[in-house]
Amino acid sequence: MRRRKPARPEWADRLEGLRENLGLSQAALAKKLNVSAMAPSRWERGVHEPPAAVFLELGKLAGKRDCWYFWERAGITRKDLTAVLDRRATKRTNHHLEITVPPKLPVQAGEPLLAVPLYETSLPVGQIGPSEILHGSVAQLIIVPRSWCPNPEKTYCLRIGTSRMAPMMRVETLFAVDPGDNKVDDLYSKIIFASHPECGLTVSWLQRFGRTSVLVPENKDDVPHYMSEGDDWKVEGRVLWWFSKGP
Repeated sequence: MRRRKPARPEWADRLEGLRENLGLSQAALAKKLNVSAMAPSRWERGVHEPPAAVFLELGKLAGKRDCWYFWERAGITRKDLTAVLDRRATKRTNHHLEITVPPKLPVQAGEPLLAVPLYETSLPVGQIGPSEILHGSVAQLIIVPRSWCPNPEKTYCLRIGTSRMAPMMRVETLFAVDPGDNKVDDLYSKIIFASHPECGLTVSWLQRFGRTSVLVPENKDDVPHYMSEGDDWKVEGRVLWWFSKGP
């Protein structure tokens, strides 16, 4: 009696269908996803299931109609994203919400993921002048392991707009802020995000010289900011992690 060949998992069928709809060969899909040339073949045969980072990228390729299937396979649900968008009474936008997966995201199989909102600012972070975080609109979500965010319900991302922290953090570097970790005494020798009504928003090393707290730039051509009682500098939170584009 001939043994029946086991049915392929649904995700294998969906992956193959997506590849064919995109008009890509398995080799071309592998190149687009930056994986080995044999990986798509193993996925479509149901031998190996793609990791979460690949499902997230497949969702981006799938477009509005089919993206949710792949994103939910990665562990990101509509409920997760809705919770993020509603957290700050977000205004809905007509364009498709962009989901960004940091390059070579080190996600282990089954590891919970988190969608972190990326906010804009009225002036680039680092530029001198009155500025604020525009919490009212989320145009982009950054997908990272939940373990990267000690306070996942509060964590948010911004982009640095100057070379103040170069070369460690170049212009357009995306960084995450944990507003639950904002006690000055616990943050010396750490990178923090701070605000001032007149000086704006800044990312700096927090250092102490004598009794004075100083916001020190990585770029030695930039100027430090001195924090003293009554000068309105506010430590918004610790910078958890960041991603920079290559030079």
